[in-house]
Amino acid sequence: GEGRVRIGEPLRGRNAGRALAHFQRAIEAGAVQPRIYFLAAALLQEKEPADRRITSYLESALRLNPAMPEARELLGLVAFEAGNYRRALEL
Repeated sequence: GEGRVRIGEPLRGRNAGRALAHFQRAIEAGAVQPRIYFLAAALLQEKEPADRRITSYLESALRLNPAMPEARELLGLVAFEAGNYRRALEL
């Protein structure tokens, strides 16, 4: 939908659920790759836009790589959609 991050066709559709489960298992195992957290957040946002794990995953991605623009952009969008305009502007 509008305002959503484009994550690529291989992660969409019927593969999205499997990809999300894979990323969540990696996160639970202590993944240190920021891209895993970002992709999990992006997939989760498409499936359950109000899920609180989205913000947590994006914050983890930014802790691991503060210069990750796509994570910062999506976190700002999530904050904006939640009505947290100040936080959205800070990002």
